[in-house]
Amino acid sequence: MHYGVDFDLQPGEQLEILMLIESRYFSGLPVVEVVARQHYQQAISNNNLIIIGCLGAMVMLALYNLFIGISIKDRSYLYYAAYLTSSFIAWSGTFNGFAQLFNWYSYTLVIPTFFLTITFNTLYFIHFLELPKHHPWLTKFAYTFVAIGFLLLFCLPFMSPGQYMVLYGIGSSVWIIFGLFVGLLRLSEGYKPARYFVAAFLILFSGTVVSILHLFGFPPLVRDSYLVTVVAQTFDMLLLALALADRITLLRKQKEVALQQSIDVEHRAMATEQQANIKLQAALKISEEENQRKSDFLRMVSHELRTPLHSIVSSVEQWNDSEDEFLKKDLLDYISYGAARLRTQVDNLVLLAETDDENLQLTTVDFEIRPLLDRLAAAVANQVHPEVNFVYLLPADAGGQLPAVVTGDAYFLEHMLRSVLENACQYTELGQIEFSVSWNEVDQALNIDVRDTGCGMTNEQQKEMFNSFVQVSRGLERQSEGLGLGLTLCYRISELLAADFVIDSEPGAGTNVHIRVPLSLDTERVEVPVAEGKPVGTLLVVEDNVINAQVLQRLVSNLGYEVEVVHSGQEALARLADCVYDLILMDVQMPVMDGITATRWIRQRGISTPIIAVTANSDPEVRRHCMEVGMNDFMVKPVRRADLQRVLERQYSDRQSS
Repeated sequence: MHYGVDFDLQPGEQLEILMLIESRYFSGLPVVEVVARQHYQQAISNNNLIIIGCLGAMVMLALYNLFIGISIKDRSYLYYAAYLTSSFIAWSGTFNGFAQLFNWYSYTLVIPTFFLTITFNTLYFIHFLELPKHHPWLTKFAYTFVAIGFLLLFCLPFMSPGQYMVLYGIGSSVWIIFGLFVGLLRLSEGYKPARYFVAAFLILFSGTVVSILHLFGFPPLVRDSYLVTVVAQTFDMLLLALALADRITLLRKQKEVALQQSIDVEHRAMATEQQANIKLQAALKISEEENQRKSDFLRMVSHELRTPLHSIVSSVEQWNDSEDEFLKKDLLDYISYGAARLRTQVDNLVLLAETDDENLQLTTVDFEIRPLLDRLAAAVANQVHPEVNFVYLLPADAGGQLPAVVTGDAYFLEHMLRSVLENACQYTELGQIEFSVSWNEVDQALNIDVRDTGCGMTNEQQKEMFNSFVQVSRGLERQSEGLGLGLTLCYRISELLAADFVIDSEPGAGTNVHIRVPLSLDTERVEVPVAEGKPVGTLLVVEDNVINAQVLQRLVSNLGYEVEVVHSGQEALARLADCVYDLILMDVQMPVMDGITATRWIRQRGISTPIIAVTANSDPEVRRHCMEVGMNDFMVKPVRRADLQRVLERQYSDRQSS
């Protein structure tokens, strides 16, 4: 931007200088000076050094970022390299580089290329600041501004250079202000690489103000305004390069953090996998042990079911071949023993399946406690070893009294007490078994103690008894019969009944089982006395199985009732339409119409005859349904004569009193 003419001037000599300066556009107000040659040459050298340094920096940064952009396929680097290249071309033309090197005197190499710097820089910060992802509307404005910048490249022939420069000044002002705005916005949002970007645009803003101020009629702030501007823009480019480098550093740190997190996750996953493997191995070991226990249990079930079946089948065959009355009496005892033993094992298996249900609910009914206890004591007295003394103690023996009627689940209570007593009989071969019962009026609970002088158990055996199907003695040489379900079932039932179940046992010193069962009192009902003589009444048996119907008919007839038999619920409804009965024995599962449906229809017709469910299904849900539809009592097949007699007498007496 400097033009010099050499001449020598001696002291006291005067010269007249005639100058003609002609141009379509001046970058600033022309200034004419007469200076010493050395001073002029030094100023030119300094300016050229600054210009060459700035242009060289642009070239180096452009090549470096172009290589990075191509390598990592990041458009922000490519647009930044294009911004540097267009800036290099624009400033080279501004400082007459093409004119001096190639003799190109074209005004289009100067001003229009500055619009390219605006467009490429805008494209750069669109991608660098990630505007499309965070600010779509600002992105649309930025692309619109880029399109306008490209159009302005071709507007120079249609306007004067002064007008074109004013247009550039407006465009560059909008570009810088918009860049500052979006940079500050992204910085406020936590985008750390924007800090160098904002600093770069602040420097660019100050340099641009210096260069374009005179376009709007203001005097120049400095003498070489374009030199100040190119230096400012070079610093702007360096800061933008730092912004890109800062983004790479932050991305690297993020990747390192992510990698470390991935490593930590992998370590945790490996640790978790190791723990899972350990747990899996432990689970497999437990599973193998459980499978072995189940296999042993199934073998034991087979043995325990076949043993009483053998006594029943063999006794029946011998009965048919024998004429000896004494032998037949013994065979009847064997059959009775086998049937009782078989029923016990089947009851335990069914109860085991019932208590496996997590949704199992109790069926609460009113029942007489004394007959239940007497029935258990009588059954156990026939199972003790010959050398064992069985003692049955009630509170009446100590001056106390049991309540007549209580409310609870008699089915589960009876099973629990029977299991404890049978367990004592199995493991006590000498000494005594004591079965004592008392009532705690304060706690409204039944206290039961079963003491025996049997073999006893260790603490480990007691723990194992509550968790699996085991016996104290195992293998082919085991010393007792049974499936080993007794205490397991007792523990499960005690949880259902909210009862306390405590075992105190030592090897060789016997076992003491203490049970505390909370029960509610029914003060309005009293114990029904056992009727003397045979009751008189008509009873309807509803049973689909012909054999079972005949057996039940004979049992009831022997108890003194007149009996009629039908084989479905529908037949029962038809018979009840014409006849009146004192009691009804109703099977639950039957073809045509089941017992629950039949009972519901009977109650809907206003018939209040007591209905007793007699079924092979002891599921608590079935018992609850029976009570809900209006049945008065519940009996599980096979039916014992004593149990049937007690239930019939109670229901018949209740009906007679009402």
